Amino acid sequence: MKHIIVDTNILIRYPEILLNNNSEYKFYILPDVVKELTFSQKGLNPNIFNFLTLSITNAKEAGRVVIPELPEQIYNSQDLKALANYLKLSHADLRIFFYASYLKNEKKLDVSVVTLDKYLAETLAKEEISIMPVADLIIKENTIDETSETFQNLKEYSNITRNDILKILFLEFLGQYLEY
Repeated sequence: MKHIIVDTNILIRYPEILLNNNSEYKFYILPDVVKELTFSQKGLNPNIFNFLTLSITNAKEAGRVVIPELPEQIYNSQDLKALANYLKLSHADLRIFFYASYLKNEKKLDVSVVTLDKYLAETLAKEEISIMPVADLIIKENTIDETSETFQNLKEYSNITRNDILKILFLEFLGQYLEY
């Protein structure tokens, strides 16, 4: 099983990743990410926030999402604010980094982080923590055949936009529908 820590920016932009109950992934949403979601609620479309809340609740009940209690050393790190400023990370991002390190090094789990944050990705890469591309997660969550042309097209583009992904997925499913 792949253990995936999800950043706030992914949950806001791609809440649908939490919908598939047959996933090979276990998602971790840190308490700090939940706090960020609560604070960013004012800037979100209420329908998106409600959908996101419902998706997290349902995925948590299905056992696909864990909101972990973080080890003491993660919450009580000395000079947390100074370190966050130095690395250009929010507190939530810094805790994502620490928790990913903890799962990888202490628990020896296969862990990846899904984020759109450049500085978090750079910090994770320095520690050799896997960063999962959003396109891979969406493809796997929607269970598209990896040998399909759609999958290959998405794999070729590292900087693909969400609208491009949705167009390609729509055309793929439309093509499958028209074959019947």
